[in-house]
Amino acid sequence: MSFQGQPYAMSDELYRQFKTGYAEEAKKDDGKGEGVSFKSLGIDPQRWLRDPEYDGKKDVGGVSTLHIRSGIDIPRLLEDVNRILGRAKDVQGGQQARQLTDEERRKIQDAIKDADLELWTGEDDKILRRLNVRLDFDVPEASREQANGLSSGTIRFDLALGAINEEQQIRGPENARPLEELLQSLQAGAAGGSGGGGGGSGGAEAPSGSTPYEQCVQEAGSDISKLQECAGLAGG
Repeated sequence: MSFQGQPYAMSDELYRQFKTGYAEEAKKDDGKGEGVSFKSLGIDPQRWLRDPEYDGKKDVGGVSTLHIRSGIDIPRLLEDVNRILGRAKDVQGGQQARQLTDEERRKIQDAIKDADLELWTGEDDKILRRLNVRLDFDVPEASREQANGLSSGTIRFDLALGAINEEQQIRGPENARPLEELLQSLQAGAAGGSGGGGGGSGGAEAPSGSTPYEQCVQEAGSDISKLQECAGLAGG
């Protein structure tokens, strides 16, 4: 994950917790053969969509996909985040992770000024091939000192899958900082938010002032090979 040009990596301990939790969920079958799924976690990502639009067929890594654009319903997204936290274990103590309070959810919702999502799913196999989520937020002036002077920003999550079921070599980003550090900063920034929340369907153009990595991702579009070349810019 990259935020404002700085790559962040999940710690070994956090990954171990995630891996353990995933393995435990995979053992749960309930006689339905579902294993781990959004449904098994009690969440429905379709509830997050606001005014989804079909944007035609697009080629992603040589696979024909259906392209969907949508805004994000932040309150419903946060409801499902709490459901996930309710089933997660705290990394340090092994206890149940603390869920967001109603007040914290309201502040996060108010801090997010715009949110949109794009996804590309295989036309034939319905496998997710690419997912792009963008969140624009403002940090309340009273909370900026806690957020190390951060006043506003954009969080962009871009996941692309290619050569599915083939052998992969994955290399982590250089000079990555702990993901927990980013989460703590964002939590501090949301701890006093006010204003109106919102969600809307955005385009694929890179915002003004975006980093070289973000510009590269937008120019790459659905070309997997070009997206992989952008990885070298993640720390710039």
